[in-house]
Amino acid sequence: MDMRNRRLYLVGCVFLGMQLLSCSMVNEAHSSQVNSESIQHDGTENDYVLGKDFEVARLSKVTKFAEVGEPVVIDESYEKSNPYEITIRQTKITDTFEEELSKWEDFILEDIEIKDKKIVGKEKIVYIDYTLKNCGNEKLEFYTPTVLLESVEDDYLSGIEMAFSSENKGGKSAYQVLLAPGESKDIRIGYIIPENRLNDELYINLTGSVSLEDDCCLVKL
Repeated sequence: MDMRNRRLYLVGCVFLGMQLLSCSMVNEAHSSQVNSESIQHDGTENDYVLGKDFEVARLSKVTKFAEVGEPVVIDESYEKSNPYEITIRQTKITDTFEEELSKWEDFILEDIEIKDKKIVGKEKIVYIDYTLKNCGNEKLEFYTPTVLLESVEDDYLSGIEMAFSSENKGGKSAYQVLLAPGESKDIRIGYIIPENRLNDELYINLTGSVSLEDDCCLVKL
């Protein structure tokens, strides 16, 4: 390569490098702007809170409530293709386990002190007994954690993980209930309320984890 061509080659390399650097800076600035706008948009228009995208946004925006003993039909208004009915029969808050501890989820009990089937610490057990009925014309495939216990923190509902289900058969079908049309079944589920949430308002969400825009029906514990 002669001197003239070499000089042209070096000038071209410098120019190309400057172009690439410029594009990189523009893309980085654009990316930062998009992320900032996305967070701001979610926070202002959808009441979105990081980490709560599968929970009801605000208790104050829930419009459907029911009482213990009141049948509630979960149908197309809740985006359920096969309608079913849920009736909360009774609830109980206690410190005593009414089943063998082997029926409860080990990972939830491992940090709780228990003696003679009673909780020694300040945590509490919540039992929820409900009746499920298939109101549709097809076989209903239902999972018992759909009935979800939630606590309220600063107007936001936050789910508590289910620790016991009378329908837990283990394996892939754990917590699954299959009902023929018109068939009903009594179900019991249990939760452990952590000490730091004992003073929160507690609600039973009959439609389970929902997105921010979906309707749900709550029963006050």
